[in-house]
Parts: sequence; structure tokens; C-alpha cells
Amino acid sequence: MSKKEIEHLKEPIILDVITNKVQFGLVLMDNKAEIIWANERFQQWFGSLKSLVGKPCSSLSKKEKNYACIKTLKTKKVESGWAYGITPKTRDIFFETVTIPIFDSKGKIKHIMGQITDITESKKRQEDLMASERKYKYLVENANSLILKVDTKGTITFLNEFAEKFFGYKKEEIIGKSIIGTIMPKRLMTIAKQVCANPEKYSQHEHINMTKDGREVFIAWTNKPIYTNGKCVGVIRIGNDITERRKAEEKLQETTNYLESLFNYANAPIIVWDTKFRITRFNHAFEHISGWNAKDIIGKKLHILFPQESRQESLGKIERTLAGEYWKSVEIPILHKNGDVRLALWNSANIYAKDDKTIIATIAQGQEITERKQAEEKLRETTDYLERLFNYANAPIIVWDKEFRITRFNHAFEHLAGWSAKDVMGKKLHILFPQESRKESLSKIERTLAGEYWKSVEIPILHRNGDVRLALWNSANISAKDGKTIIATIAQGQEITEQKQAEEALKESETKFRELYEGSQDGYARIDLNYQIREFNSSFPKMLGYTEKELSGKNYLLFASVKKWHPVEEKIFTKQVIKKGYSDLYDKEFIRKDGTIFPAQIRAYLIKDKDGKPEGIWGFIRDITEIRKAEEEIRNLAKFPSENPNLVMRFDLKGKLLFYNPSVERIMKLNKLSSWKYLVPKDYLNIIKKAVLENKQIRNKEQIIDGMTISYDIMPLEKKGYVNVYGKDVTKLKEAEIEIKTYTKKLEIRVKERTKELNKVNQQLLERVNELERFHDLTVGRELKMIELKKQIKKLESDIEIDRKKDF
Repeated sequence: MSKKEIEHLKEPIILDVITNKVQFGLVLMDNKAEIIWANERFQQWFGSLKSLVGKPCSSLSKKEKNYACIKTLKTKKVESGWAYGITPKTRDIFFETVTIPIFDSKGKIKHIMGQITDITESKKRQEDLMASERKYKYLVENANSLILKVDTKGTITFLNEFAEKFFGYKKEEIIGKSIIGTIMPKRLMTIAKQVCANPEKYSQHEHINMTKDGREVFIAWTNKPIYTNGKCVGVIRIGNDITERRKAEEKLQETTNYLESLFNYANAPIIVWDTKFRITRFNHAFEHISGWNAKDIIGKKLHILFPQESRQESLGKIERTLAGEYWKSVEIPILHKNGDVRLALWNSANIYAKDDKTIIATIAQGQEITERKQAEEKLRETTDYLERLFNYANAPIIVWDKEFRITRFNHAFEHLAGWSAKDVMGKKLHILFPQESRKESLSKIERTLAGEYWKSVEIPILHRNGDVRLALWNSANISAKDGKTIIATIAQGQEITEQKQAEEALKESETKFRELYEGSQDGYARIDLNYQIREFNSSFPKMLGYTEKELSGKNYLLFASVKKWHPVEEKIFTKQVIKKGYSDLYDKEFIRKDGTIFPAQIRAYLIKDKDGKPEGIWGFIRDITEIRKAEEEIRNLAKFPSENPNLVMRFDLKGKLLFYNPSVERIMKLNKLSSWKYLVPKDYLNIIKKAVLENKQIRNKEQIIDGMTISYDIMPLEKKGYVNVYGKDVTKLKEAEIEIKTYTKKLEIRVKERTKELNKVNQQLLERVNELERFHDLTVGRELKMIELKKQIKKLESDIEIDRKKDF
């Protein structure tokens, strides 16, 4: 440090900041973040000032990478952080840092002042608390004690795994049930209520309980109340099975000092028989393993303890003990009184008379291995189950190692990919993917090794014949025993090739419908039951002279319709559309934005929701301005019938044909007057009479003749006594209307069918996702249980080996 810098440190402001009386560390650094001064607290942690001067401040941290002092140099601001420091004088510490820049007259950083606070103890308390919580959770779930929670009414709200196994219930069978009638006999209802109502009074209490199979056991309970807002809402009950202890206490009064401590309190079953193979002693553990009480079995022959199928072999081994043979971990099955067979490993020793030669009895001690054997069998069954589940599942399943080599490949995947398992085992995954999507698929797979899980990820599979199959995949990583190291990945899929094809077909169908919908010159509009316009094609707003924004959401009746038509149209909607699902073709008038009025023809159809209830109306609107003009033209042309290209006829009131123009013969291909009856509707006479009498024009009366559709207008001539009939061939127009209507209905039906199909497919996909999640839980969960079973088996084998080394 230069003399000038040292002199600068003597300034009153700096000396006031850098004090040795504070409880935190202070350090002064130059503009390279190297130490030039530190207070006594800082030196106590990190060494003398002499050893610190010139060192980068960052060298004092083990793990920090984003140093506060470096950040201050970059940002020129006060920065903070924390680090794990190296303190050679005392111990390693966690500390918080705050760095403050000190600027020169030109605004450049001249020094950095650092404040260091020791937070080691708070960090340690935090870590201890987390460790304590983990330990508590582990102890509850793995405790060899019964742990229950019940509410004040005696309803079970929790039990640990040990309690599940002990009482023989699964959680889903007993959670929410009363303790009375499940784990406590009904005769103890009063005791149960008292314990739940006043747990502090019964903080230590022993009473009878019962298992699912009806077996009664005696439990010593510790009861602790659970309070919420000062009110007792339940009881935590911690219990230990003292059934055997109670039996041992009763037996203690009847026995002598003969093998008192070993015999009566041994966890292992012990039996003594004399030289005539009669049972003379029989401990409680043997009672448990055989189901017999000692008083019932003393004096009886040994053969009653063995299953029929292995009795002779077992008695042969017993007879050899009289010749001086000793057992060391000899497996002999024991027949339980209820018919079950229990397995045990036995050690034996002979008991001699005073001469140390004459054998007077034999004592044998066993180690029950029934549960171990059952665990081994369960493990085998689980392995077989998972194997069958893997190979014969309907869903394709594949397993690959961390080198992306295929290690498992089930039958469903063989069907999906066209490869047999033996052909792809050990090969790289890339052979399963199409060239165009291979890179993307392999990228997704690589991310699984970083701990990523798939949930309904779409990945295409290349079939051996060249086809591409689509599937949705779920994945799970398989870890080593440490629970961290990934050794493989398992993925299960759901083929969606047909669903995709169906979606494409639906999309194509919808495109065609949209082209028809938008390309039509007629207007299409959808309204709700309140007559609000909800949807329309581009022709409808053009027809009315509005923009789409101006039209959307407006009231159909009030916005564009001539007022006199409102009651007429409401009646049509009520009487026709709502009642029978559609309306007849009807005429009305619309009013454009500019105020002009134009005529239109409308056909309306009812829209129903998925439950079949009305939710709106489709309207197909055709501007018939030109048609009206044509009609007017027809009327004008009627003045010149010989030149009129349409049909012109005249009838009297008796129906006699008075006149017809050349177009009648040309269009109808008739040249005889006798055929005139077929030129008008069959009920023409009544219609004509009515028209004349009422002086009322009849329009658009249609009749099909020889495949043609003819539209008639009947025009009575007042006071003349006859009518003019004007006809027009509208066959092509009708065919076009029918075609549009038919195609529109087909599209509506198709859209409903495809919507229903997609809903069904989506439901199936949801079920498959749930199934995949259950499979994930099953495979990963089973794997963890198998690891735990193996640990238990290893412990049992170790305990057995210790017993074998014991000297009788």
C-alpha cells in the first residue's frame, strides 16, 4: 500500500467506518477487489492482516461463484450475497456479504468496503430443523410401533404402515371408519369413547384390540391430544403389542428357575423333549409359531407338531439327536394348529444327566423364517407379475440404458414397430425413428437422462415396412439403489395413428364445409334463442351493407329486419322451427344500413346442444331482389305473350283453356290442346275460382311435370271472368336448393359425428394417460418395494447367521 493510501486511511470519515468495535467483519479492497485492510473481527475469522493483504477477496470462499465484490465492480452499486468461507483460525463459516463502492473525484471506484456477517448458526439451525423433520417422517412411517390418529368421535384418520400390517387392514379399508368394530371389540365401546373424549386422562392406557381376522391382541397405548385453536380435535395414539408380554407374565408365575430368563423371554421358539420324544417344555414363541398352548401340548408326542408330508423326515432328524447329533440351522417346518405351515431354522443341544454321558432331554431353539420365505415368494410373484405386465400389456413399452441401447421391448412394441425383440435388443434407439424426425426424437430422449419425464409426448415410430406410426409416450427413469443415479429409462406409449388420420379427415371435411360456407352467395347466420347474432358468413354482412364488427352480437330482429316482419318471424320461429326443427321457405324484407329495403327468402333450422336442448337457430338467407325483378319482367312480358319466353296461359272460370303462347308448346313439348290439363296443378279449378272470387293473386305455385319443376303465378283479371297463368321452369334452381340443403345437412351430421368421435378419442386418451401414470407408479413403486424387500431379506439372513454362531 502506498504512503499516500495509508495517509488517506487516516481521514476521519474512513476511520469512523473502519472500526474494530463492531461485531461483524469489515474489509477494505482496492479497485481490483484485493484486500488492503481488515478489522479485528475479520482477522479472527480469516487470519492476520499481514496474511490477508494483497489477496483477492474471492479466495476466501469455497463455493461462491457470483462474488458480491465482483458484482460491485461491474454495477458500481451496493451488492449483497452469501458464501461458504475458509477460516483457518477457527472453522468454516457461512457468511453474508455486503459490498459498498467508494468513488474518487472522477466517479471511478477507488475502494470497495465489504461487511461480513456470520450466519453459520442460523444455517445450522435451518439444516437441523430440516433433518429433524425428515427424521420424524421416517420414524413415523418406519416405526415398529402402532401409530394412529382418531378424531373425537373415534373415527380413524391415519395409521402408519406398521399398523396396517399388524391389524391386517389396508389404509383405504379403514380410514374414515370407527375404531369400534374394526380394531376394538364392540364390548369396549365405553372405553373407546372415554379415551377419545379425554385423552389426557388416559395418556397411558392398555386395552384389548383386535385384528381384521378377529384375533384379539393387547396393546399398550400412549395417547396425546391434538389441539386446533385451543380445542381438542383428535388423538394421536402410539401403541405397542404387549400380547406376548402379558402371556409371558402369566406363565412366569407357573414356571421354575429352569431356563427361566432364556426360555420364557426368548423371541425365538424353544421346545424341550425327553428321550421318548414327549414334549416337556414349550415356550410362548413356540406357542405363537404352532398355535398350541403349552398346557395343551405338554406330555404329547412331537409328531403332532409336523405336517403330514414332512413328518417322517422331521422325526428322523430328531431321532439322530439322541445319537449326539447337533442341529445347526436345520430347516424343519412346523404345523400350526389352524393348518398353516410355518418354517423355521433350528439349532439343538442335548441335556445330560449328572454323569455328563446319559442324555435325558434335548432342547431346540428356532428362528422363524416364514415371513422371509413369504417375502421371497412375494418377490418372485412380483417379478413374474411385472414381467407378464411388461410383455403382455396392450400398450407398447420399451426400456433403454444410459447409452441409449434398447434393453427391453414388449410384444405390443413389436407390433407397433414391426421388429421382434431379439432383433433390436442391444441396438441404438435411432433405428426406431423416421429420418425426418429422428434428431428431434433423440433430443427428447436425451433430456430424460437429466431427470425430465414425458407426459403424453408425441413421438413417431418407424415401422419396419416403412410406415410411420404415431404414439403418445409417458416415461420414467429407473434409478440405482442410491435413488439418484439413473441407470435406465422406461417409456410406455399409446398409438394414435388412426386418431391423427381421423383428425386430418375431419379437418379436410371442415375445410370443404368452410369453403362452401364462405363461398356461398347466400347469407348464413346463427342466432341464439334471444335473437342475438352469434355467427355468419361473409355474404351476410355484405348483403346488409354492414361490417362484420357492426353486425356481431346485434339483435337479429331489431337490427336489420323491417319492423312489420318481427311478429311474423317470431311466430315462424315458435310454431315451426322450435316445434319441428325447421321452417318452411318464407319471404320477408330486410333493411340495409343505407336504409334501402330488399326482399329475401329464408329457411331456418334449429340448433341443439349435446343434451338435445335448443340453443340457437341457423338461417339461410337468399336475396331475391333479382327474382322479384324477373317476376315483374314476367308480368310485363305477359303483355306480349307471343314473345314471352315463359309459359303464358288464360283460363275461364270453368277451367277451359282460352289461350296459350308458343313457349307452352316449346317448354312442355306439347302440340295438342287436349294436353292442357297437365299444364297447371290438378286442383287448378278451385284455385282459379278462389283467385277470381277473392281477386287475389296466387304466386309460386309449383308442380312437377315430366321431371321439370314449374312455378306458377295465377293473376285474376278483375271483372273479366278469367285468369292469366304465368309459368316459369325453375327446375335447376330447385335442384340447386336441394343440393345445398342436402350437402349442408350432411356436413352438419358429419361435424356432429366427428365431434362425438373426437370426444370419445379424447376420453380414451385421458384414460390412457391415467393408466400410464398408474403404470409409472406401479413400476417405480414396485421397484422401490423390491429394493426394500431385498434389504429385509439380507437383514434376516444376517440375524440367522448370528443365531447359528450362538453356543448352546
